[in-house]
Amino acid sequence: ITPGAIVISDTAAELFELSKVELPKNRILITRRTEQIHYLKKYSEFSDIINRNNYKSLPSIPIDPQDNVYFNLTSGTTGFPKCVVTTHSNIYWNTRSAVEQLSLTENDVHLCMFPMATHPHELFARSLFLGGTLVLTNKIAPKSLTEVIEKNKITAMMAISPIYSNLIKCHRKDNFQFTTLRVPESGGMHVDPVTAKSFKERFNLPIVPAWGSTETSGIALAMPLNKQFKKSSCGMPCKYYEAKIVDQHGNEVPAGESGEMIVRGKGVCVSYYKNMEQTCRNFKNGWYWTDDIFKRDQEGYFYFLCRNNGMMKVAGMKVFPVEIEDVLFEHPLVKEVGVTKVNDSIHGELPKAIIVPEDGVSLKKNEIINYCKPRLASYKVPRIIEFRDYLPRNIVGKILTHKL
Repeated sequence: ITPGAIVISDTAAELFELSKVELPKNRILITRRTEQIHYLKKYSEFSDIINRNNYKSLPSIPIDPQDNVYFNLTSGTTGFPKCVVTTHSNIYWNTRSAVEQLSLTENDVHLCMFPMATHPHELFARSLFLGGTLVLTNKIAPKSLTEVIEKNKITAMMAISPIYSNLIKCHRKDNFQFTTLRVPESGGMHVDPVTAKSFKERFNLPIVPAWGSTETSGIALAMPLNKQFKKSSCGMPCKYYEAKIVDQHGNEVPAGESGEMIVRGKGVCVSYYKNMEQTCRNFKNGWYWTDDIFKRDQEGYFYFLCRNNGMMKVAGMKVFPVEIEDVLFEHPLVKEVGVTKVNDSIHGELPKAIIVPEDGVSLKKNEIINYCKPRLASYKVPRIIEFRDYLPRNIVGKILTHKL
């Protein structure tokens, strides 16, 4: 696609120069001009365009709910990102679903810290739908983030689990309490039980787990605020969404058994842009096949286990990375952990744990193995352990599992 116009910040202009996109110079708008950067001078300034045209009213543009509103890129945690075709209707129904599920009102102040290119649904739609307030920030260091939350009287935010973990550590030795925060939502990755429990104990406020994807236009599962919070669960399907867990043939499996979660609803997209192979693979008979392995309990709570290609068979026994990760997160000297699989000539596959120790701490492989033995079945204990300084993550903080 050749864009009609590009609006870009001066800080990203250098990357844009490298892209070699050919557009008339008056179609490239800079949000702010830094005179020291010589090549910015050839672009128009966004504020000048707006001021020069002296807009008194918005033009009348007919919009159909099924019109495409944007093409959003998946996070690419398992490989190359895909471009999801998203309509106005998808955004409307996802927004309405989230607002009702999380009991959001026009009085809520939303903190938006995810990149605009990946999370426009959470960044803008909820507050615009409600006539509420949004606060943009790129500050994720815990002290700075705390200041932003308190200064702006934030009531609702979405972050990933490590950000909540950092807030706990930052305020471990003081008496600080959030004064306005009501809905600390966690999307994008599994919330380990240690972080969930510690955050609730420290701030007297439960993290609200949610599951969503680019293909569902935002969250499709969330923990109900008016029901019991269940350990390690992503919650239940949000209003206007349906979800079920199926085998490889599409047959629903009983409660307690694992399978692929499929989702449908008005917020679910229907295709990838110019990618018919993946479209046919993931969108079938009105359902989106998520490639995520889940299980569901008798009460209807859903539990994420792993990506479809993450499940391993150890001597014929199913092993899910999240089972091992949750145990390792409970180790007091483990800061971060990711579990993947490696081929083995005897067992078929074996779990491998990649661990980031707490700062200034030295861990031994035998310490980890001995810690896991009484807490996991023997075939789930990781025998292959690697220590690293950090885990590979994408721009929103999700672990890039294909790089582990």
